[in-house]
Amino acid sequence: MANKELKIPIHYRKYAAMREALECGGKNFDEQLQAKAEEWYQELIPESKRKEIQKQIDADDLGELLKEKQFAVVRIRDEFEEYAFISRRGENFFSIAKNYVEASKSEDLKQYTLDTIGQRCFGAENTLDESVYEVLCSSIKNTPFITAVLTFDLYEENVQVLEPSYETWKAYDLYTLTKAVENAEDAVGLTEQEREQIFRSNLEGEDLDQVALGLTPP
Repeated sequence: MANKELKIPIHYRKYAAMREALECGGKNFDEQLQAKAEEWYQELIPESKRKEIQKQIDADDLGELLKEKQFAVVRIRDEFEEYAFISRRGENFFSIAKNYVEASKSEDLKQYTLDTIGQRCFGAENTLDESVYEVLCSSIKNTPFITAVLTFDLYEENVQVLEPSYETWKAYDLYTLTKAVENAEDAVGLTEQEREQIFRSNLEGEDLDQVALGLTPP
C-alpha cells in the first residue's frame, strides 16, 4: 500500500537552516524527519497495537503484490474463430469490461481480426493455445492470480464470465455490459472500487439463460 505523504507548513528560512545543519553533519533532512515520525510512533502507540497494525500492513503489502501478479484470462470469438490470451497485470472483470466498451465505441471491431482486437483493445500479453486456456480455466479456484475468465462472443453479442467466487458461469449481453460500465463511469467523485460496485450492482439479475448458452459449472 502506498505511503501517506505529509505536508507540513514551515517557513522556508527555518527549513533551509535545518537542512543545512543536518547536511553539514552528513544527515538527510527527509530521512531524519521520517526517523522522527517513527520515533513518535514507537512512543505513542502501545506494542500490542503496533503488532496489530503490522499485521494489517503485511496484509496490505501482500494484497498489492498479488494485484501486480494477477491477470484475467480472456477469449474473443466470432462466427468463425476464437483467440485467447492473458490480460495485462492487475486486470479484472470490471477493467476488462471497460476496455471492451472503450474499444467498441471508438472502433468498428468487425473490421479487425480477433488477435488484433486482443492486442489493440485489450492489451493482450500472451497468446494461449486451447490446452493452456483450458488449464487456466480449471485453475481459477485454486490460484490467487487469476481474477476472472471471460469470453466475449462478438457473434452472439454476449460476454461469459467466471470469477473465483462464482459457483458457475454468468453471462450478460454486451448491451447490458456496456450500460453497466457507462453508469459506473458517469458517477462523479468516486473511487475505482466504488465505481466497480456500481458496475456489479447494475449487472445483478441481468444474467442470460445459462442452459440456452450451453454453460456448465466450473
